[in-house]
Amino acid sequence: MKYLIIFVLLFSCLRKPTASYSNTDRKTANVEDANTDGESSDEQDSTDEDKEDGEDTAGDEDGNDDGEDEDHDDEDPVGPPKTSADFVFEVADNKVELALNEEVIIPVSVKALKDFKGGDIDLSIEEVSKYIQIKTDLEKVSLKANESADIQVSIKVDLMSESFEDKEFVLLGSLGNETMGTKMKFNLKVKPEVTIGIINDAIPHEYNIKDKDICLTKHEQGVQVIFKNMTMNFGENGNGPCIHTVRPLKHCDTSVRMKPGDTYLPPKVVPDDGDRAAVFYNHFASNDNIGRRIHFNVEAGEEGTKNCTMISND
Repeated sequence: MKYLIIFVLLFSCLRKPTASYSNTDRKTANVEDANTDGESSDEQDSTDEDKEDGEDTAGDEDGNDDGEDEDHDDEDPVGPPKTSADFVFEVADNKVELALNEEVIIPVSVKALKDFKGGDIDLSIEEVSKYIQIKTDLEKVSLKANESADIQVSIKVDLMSESFEDKEFVLLGSLGNETMGTKMKFNLKVKPEVTIGIINDAIPHEYNIKDKDICLTKHEQGVQVIFKNMTMNFGENGNGPCIHTVRPLKHCDTSVRMKPGDTYLPPKVVPDDGDRAAVFYNHFASNDNIGRRIHFNVEAGEEGTKNCTMISND
């Protein structure tokens, strides 16, 4: 009997399972088994033996060995804090090309987004070049979320402006003391040319530039003066004007009269021509000669000494 009891106890110990799985261990195991596509169970047995020896590999698999917060969601990156300046500017074209003495009005939409907290948006213009006037028709617009408003940005290039291929100016919208605002950049090209047009056949003629004296600054590639008959009918019957002028410009060909819409282009005036002035009037109308002059290569700020109108943003 004594030996029988010992044999029963020994047999019970041999039937005891070597390892057990928690629910979490079983879920992980099932995933691993599915990824092995029917591999042998030797690796699982090896894992079981590791567990039996007291080694826990769950920490390595979960990446929490260093005590990281298990509740942290790595798939949700922390972005910048939201501001109340959730609005945008929309425009059909932000590239503008003008000649001297030209102007344009650009429609711009101010659109509040769904996160906009509401309020007055202050509008301003940054990076304005000398002798170029840029402004908005409104100083501010009041919007709520998902609302929009239309504004107009006007650009006027003065006669004394320099010319350039591409210069940037900025429309800025800000909400009160909000440090972060919304900006829209515009690219402006100014061509080195100016059109002087006759707009009626009265004597003396009325021109599109009202000033008696016109001042133009230096343009490295030369400035092109364009004389144009802007009337609807002056010269239809062959008695149109011919622009009389002198160096550094060139007198028109008196055998060629300007019909409505016709232009006359004398040579460009370059910096080497120096500080010069040229009178201009209709050769066939002596009463039109009232001493109108174009001054070339004028230094900025000196236009007042030549009876030219001074317009500057300084």
